Amino acid sequence: MGDDHTYMGGRTEPSYCNRWIDKGGWYELMARWHLASFYLDQGENDKAIQEYRSIIERFLFSRYSTASLYNLAHIYYQQKRYGESIALCQEIIKRYPQGAWNDTARLLISSNYAKQGKIQEAIQILDEIIRTSDIEMNIKIARERKAEYLKSQPPK
Repeated sequence: MGDDHTYMGGRTEPSYCNRWIDKGGWYELMARWHLASFYLDQGENDKAIQEYRSIIERFLFSRYSTASLYNLAHIYYQQKRYGESIALCQEIIKRYPQGAWNDTARLLISSNYAKQGKIQEAIQILDEIIRTSDIEMNIKIARERKAEYLKSQPPK
């Protein structure tokens, strides 16, 4: 079928994507994914949230469902809806007890905690990633963020 973008003809505008939604199945999934991305790029977060939620509800076992969970968590993080962001990240962790999605969700949880001023909680999660991840890039990111958070702490 080709990569996802070319499959949709490289077009993501709503008028084009909407006609594929009624076809259902893979067509609908790709149309909703591209619509969500389009809306996100346009700064229309509420519409992007609606499309990501549709993907999660209708295509639960698709890789796009997990990516949609993460994208929703990230939008909520940007909107300072930290509790909702953390809850979605915890759902990802439940689905993927190990691996890249797990690390990615835990990194976002630590960022949520840091934004709330819960630096010790953020550092604790980063320490877990450093100890348990087998992905070097995620370990490097966790170490860098930990150093940044430690610098932001007032001296004892």
